[in-house]
Amino acid sequence: MPVNTSCFYSTFKNVSGMRRHFSFLGSHGVTLIDNEEYTQFGAPEHIVQKDSERVTSRRHMHAFEMAIERGDLEVVKTPAPILEDTATGDNMQLKMTSGALGVAVPCWRGTSPTDLEPF
Repeated sequence: MPVNTSCFYSTFKNVSGMRRHFSFLGSHGVTLIDNEEYTQFGAPEHIVQKDSERVTSRRHMHAFEMAIERGDLEVVKTPAPILEDTATGDNMQLKMTSGALGVAVPCWRGTSPTDLEPF
């Protein structure tokens, strides 16, 4: 049975008002039309700093920061923190529902058949 790993992905959205190329997304950059979203495995800081070469990683991080500051790109979703309950030893994820912060069972331990559907 497939395991749901959707809680490990980040989603970005082009809100620049035009088609833009974001060199720091994907393995060779990603071109998005206005309001298009792009989803990739991992947290934003790991996606952007994917290269082991420090100079390239710094350039990618700077380009990412500038895209956010200019209002060209929004971060729609990031992986939720996974915390261990010190009383029970259970792992739970932070989750927001209608503005209220709470916890949820992590995606890979879904409790219903729909929780186990692939991303």
